[in-house]
Amino acid sequence: MTMFLHQITAVEVVDARSFAAFAQQLLGTPIPRGAEIAVLQRKLNDFFRSTPQASWASLAHTVEWCRAKGKRPALAWGVIAHVRWCWADGLLPELDPKPVVEFNVEYAIGRILETETDQAWRDRLIGACGLSNRRNALAAWRDHSCL
Repeated sequence: MTMFLHQITAVEVVDARSFAAFAQQLLGTPIPRGAEIAVLQRKLNDFFRSTPQASWASLAHTVEWCRAKGKRPALAWGVIAHVRWCWADGLLPELDPKPVVEFNVEYAIGRILETETDQAWRDRLIGACGLSNRRNALAAWRDHSCL
């Protein structure tokens, strides 16, 4: 079956060829041939290596976003450059950075909160936002408790 007679949906984008066909269908980019498919595959590999939380669905949504915004990349791999702006518009929440949680700090603060009775220290340990602030609060509590 040829790609020209088949309407590809975003769910069917699972590899470089289907991605190129989907981009051609929605944006009019030419289907890569010969060495161009190797270039597309290399650029997609680089993209997935640098953005491990991305998926083929992310790229399909980016193609749809390009169409909605009137962006017309000349080639299929030009869509990859638009992922950043698509994410900035809030369409790719899977690319949001995950909060950094260090288990040892969280565990230590949890253990301290089980026994700490001073409300000021409890508030300081609970209210510390971010890993570095939680580490600083934990270190300050340890210095205080050793006195």
